[in-house]
Amino acid sequence: MILYFSGTGNSLYVAQKIADSLNDKILSISNCLNGNQLSFVLTENERIGFVFPTYFRGIPTIVLDFLKKLDLQNYNNHYVYSVCSGGGIFGNTLHSFGRKLAMYGIKLNAAFEVVMPSNFVLFAEMLKSSDRIREILEKADFEIENIIGDISESKQIYPKSGIQKRLITFVSYPFYKYDRSTNPFYITDTCIGCGLCAKNCPCRIIAMQDKKPVWIKNKCTQCFKCLHYCPMEAIQYSKKTEMRGRYVNPNVHQ
Repeated sequence: MILYFSGTGNSLYVAQKIADSLNDKILSISNCLNGNQLSFVLTENERIGFVFPTYFRGIPTIVLDFLKKLDLQNYNNHYVYSVCSGGGIFGNTLHSFGRKLAMYGIKLNAAFEVVMPSNFVLFAEMLKSSDRIREILEKADFEIENIIGDISESKQIYPKSGIQKRLITFVSYPFYKYDRSTNPFYITDTCIGCGLCAKNCPCRIIAMQDKKPVWIKNKCTQCFKCLHYCPMEAIQYSKKTEMRGRYVNPNVHQ
């Protein structure tokens, strides 16, 4: 079983590749939360995978919310692994995830990092070159194949930590964890009222009012799926995103 969270498709792509190779099933963390599907009966020797992106060199809040409610019945030292996708700087994300699992009596046996095209539109322009995106994804495929081999052999692998990684997460992550405000979201006149943003929001905090999206809570997990998937690029987050393009993994369909 692979439990994944994905905003723009990078982590979903990783989860699908692993599931296809290992003949495993994948489940969306956001769908599980919204559908109150939080208890799972494990079979003997079943592997449990967690796949998610790093946000501000830390764990997305929606993943943390899921872990608080997760019930793995029959868990008895099953092989548990995690795969984190990101633009290249992961900080101490996976070590933090291992500690979180331990709080709930689950041991993380292996953890992996995969570099994917960056999608954090607040800080940088999105890649516009399809050739560059393809190059990054091809390198990711190679890494994912290695990860699949390690998982199939139930290897105990953990990325090194260290002062630098811990410091990166220590400095960056609080800006995300304690902010995540939805107030800067707004829509432009190009909005056609399609409702795709409300449908796609993993936190279910976008409502359509008079055929326009409204953020009905003051915080979200900041995956920016609403922004990246908007067919008219009508959703913005402050003035920072107006000229920065959009990114959706070209190999997945959500």
